Amino acid sequence: MTAIVVLVFGLVYLGMILGGLPFVQLDRTGVALLGAIALVGVGVVTPEAAVQSLHLPTLILLFAFMVLSAQMRLGGFYTWVTLKLAVLPLTPPQLLNAVELSLRHSFGFIDLPFIDGLF
Repeated sequence: MTAIVVLVFGLVYLGMILGGLPFVQLDRTGVALLGAIALVGVGVVTPEAAVQSLHLPTLILLFAFMVLSAQMRLGGFYTWVTLKLAVLPLTPPQLLNAVELSLRHSFGFIDLPFIDGLF
C-alpha cells in the first residue's frame, strides 16, 4: 500500500513540476484530481475522509480569484501593466519591486480580513 501512495505522490508531483502529464493530456488540476481519485480508488483514503478534507471557504475563495483573474486578463489589465512596466529603465531588483508595488496597488481593494470569520 505504501508503494502505491509513493507512486501516486511521485506522479502527481511530476505533473505539478511539468505543468501536467502529456501522456494523459492533463493539466495540473487534472493531475491532482486524478491522484486523489486514485488514492480513494485503491482504498488508501476513504470517500468520507476525502470529503472531510475539503475546505469549502478556501475553494470558494480560490474560485472567486480565478474568476476575477480571468476577467482582468480578458479586459487587458495584465497586458497593460506589463507594457507599462516593460518600458521603465529598471535594474532587475527595481523591476521586482515595481511588479510587487503594481500588484499591491492592483489588488489593494481586496480586503481579506473579512475572510477570518469563515475559517
